[in-house]
Amino acid sequence: MTDVSADRGSPSLADAKRDLLARLLAEAGVAAAEPGVSRRAGDRHPQSFAQELLWLLDRSMPGLTAYNAPIAVRLDGPLDLDVLRRAIDRLVERHEALRTVYDTIEGLPVQRILDDARPEFVTLDFSDRDPATAERVATEALRGATGHAFDLTCDVLLRTTVIRVGPERHLLLLLSHHIAVDGWSCRILFEELSAFYEALRRDTDPALPPLPLRYVDLAAFQREQLAGERLTRLLGYWKGRLDGVEPLQLPIDRPRPTIPSVAGVQRVALLPTAMVDQLHALGREHGATLYMVLLAAYQTLLHRYTGSADVVVGSPVAGRTRRESEPVVGYFVNALALRTSFDGAPTFAEVLARVRETCLGAYDHQDIPLERLVLELGRERATSHAPLFQAFLTMADSTPPAFHADGIRSSAVDLDALHEGSSKFDILLLVSEQPDGLRLLFQARQDLFDGDTLDRFHAHLRTLIEGIVAAPSTPVDALPLLPPAERALLESWAGRGQPAAGPLTVERIVAQASPHRDIAAIIAEDHTLTYGELLQAADRLATTLRAAGVQPADRVGIALERSAAALVAVLGIWRAGAAYVPLGVDLPDARLLELLAQARIGVVVGEPVLGAGRLAARTISAWQDAAEPTPVPAAADADAVAYVLFTSGSTGKPKGVEVTHGNLSAYTEAVSQRLELDEQQPWHFGWVSTVGADLGHTVVYPALASGGCLHVIPPVVATDAGAYGDYVASRPLDVVKLT
Repeated sequence: MTDVSADRGSPSLADAKRDLLARLLAEAGVAAAEPGVSRRAGDRHPQSFAQELLWLLDRSMPGLTAYNAPIAVRLDGPLDLDVLRRAIDRLVERHEALRTVYDTIEGLPVQRILDDARPEFVTLDFSDRDPATAERVATEALRGATGHAFDLTCDVLLRTTVIRVGPERHLLLLLSHHIAVDGWSCRILFEELSAFYEALRRDTDPALPPLPLRYVDLAAFQREQLAGERLTRLLGYWKGRLDGVEPLQLPIDRPRPTIPSVAGVQRVALLPTAMVDQLHALGREHGATLYMVLLAAYQTLLHRYTGSADVVVGSPVAGRTRRESEPVVGYFVNALALRTSFDGAPTFAEVLARVRETCLGAYDHQDIPLERLVLELGRERATSHAPLFQAFLTMADSTPPAFHADGIRSSAVDLDALHEGSSKFDILLLVSEQPDGLRLLFQARQDLFDGDTLDRFHAHLRTLIEGIVAAPSTPVDALPLLPPAERALLESWAGRGQPAAGPLTVERIVAQASPHRDIAAIIAEDHTLTYGELLQAADRLATTLRAAGVQPADRVGIALERSAAALVAVLGIWRAGAAYVPLGVDLPDARLLELLAQARIGVVVGEPVLGAGRLAARTISAWQDAAEPTPVPAAADADAVAYVLFTSGSTGKPKGVEVTHGNLSAYTEAVSQRLELDEQQPWHFGWVSTVGADLGHTVVYPALASGGCLHVIPPVVATDAGAYGDYVASRPLDVVKLT
């Protein structure tokens, strides 16, 4: 039920600049003039841009409660329900947004103020139960009341629920909808409800000044002002800031649905006061607010999770840029898309400086509503991702809501603790300052994330913050991320953190050529190779590759299906000191060209018929006829790249993942130990995987590194049950990995 606009806006210099300018002009005897907001006649008025979006969402999903705005308090003391009811009526009478209904007329979204409206006032009494039962039942009732669905076409958008749990003990819930209120408005409601209640109880008038403006007038004024040169300037700034932004590819727990759900999962954590003090000190040192430091840390974590060089996070501002709007109930809040670049391997201090510059620029250009910006940037067509940003950060007002009346003690009710609520974004972080530290509420879409993932999210953020405050000049990619327990677990999975025993995989394969020189290493349709023949073929290819200009650490493509030639290519590329990059022979030309460019491949090993006319690189056959291959040393550097595999690109642009010889050796060693391989009694392995995936590494490299025999099972056999059964029945296979 978290209201992402439940703050008074992220810290902004706009108000400070406005106040300073007004003071300086006043001292000079000059009034700071703003365009006037005039009262609109008639009974129908245009909706604001923000209201229009919520209205369209409501029309597409009637009964949607994700944009409910609940706020609740516990009251201890004598409460007069009749006076409270009349105070609610006066509150609705004063604030037109609470008695406004919505419609579409001739294709235009409009709002209409009801002259006479009676808000719903619900009372429940569980005081006849024992205290524990009364509290439990009242909590369930409160949870249910927050899920009440409004009909925006006719309902008064303030619904009051009072639950009596004991003598002079009540729960008070004010429920509205975001089309009528924002976080700032919710606090106005409680402040003025208290004033009306006390005045009515004493039979006096509350000391509330007349409202200077109506929300409908401000909404119409917003539409009029957001045009011409001013609109062009604002759009120009944001288009420049957000050009080329791609959705964050977060590490989600399950596939992303085409149509997202708003059902949420959440976790609450706390940053202790000592750590918060360190964050404040870091901010002061770099001329940044606590909010900016937290945003920089949050974006750093998202950068580390995704590898993205650009991270965009949404964050709210109050949107009340005119002083006259401050006492008005309505939906003013706006969201800013804050983009930070991680290009150039920056330190955290450098990232913080970039975040500070981003925030100040965004605050100065905040007047364009996010909804209008989305339409202008053409992002409204996306359905699986939220437009512009998928992650959100907000700092809530730390002042809890309160009902002030003589003899009544008020305390806030944590509605977030009642249920998981909903989430409009992939992931949201709501921060609020508490006496004992910073309260962090992590909320995410339930169709993407599990609660355990949010627990790890907090643990990683906390570990990252500890590293930041300890050494802000550390490059962000080198800051610690895993807490001790996770690091210990990871090291236990990796053989207790110890390097693989013995030489590298490539060296172990080469070493098999001496004791097993005449023993079959590979049995395939195209060739059967002994270990001696495999090494000789690989050295011939390595000689040719080096003559073709391949240097150590270069990337060489392999355009071959599963075959003996593919394994000769792998070993030959390694013997030349290079890394291999599998290229699917059935890929479209555009995809092949993209992979060649990304990996900077100038030479490809493959059959000439596959390479001719398709690849923009020199193509060399795996089989070379050089009589005297030039001996070349095997790659002996564990940190050297062994191969690069590219993702499918189904969720965006394909990304290359580099795997070192040390990585491959550790994996080969782990598999060999788990299988208890013995080089004195080599095994037979069956290979059914593509060259372009590392699924087959489980059998390929343990087989060749232990002196075993690798059977290359043809695709026509691997995909036919009968043929496969005949194949394995006639061959002494010990290990086959099938997915």
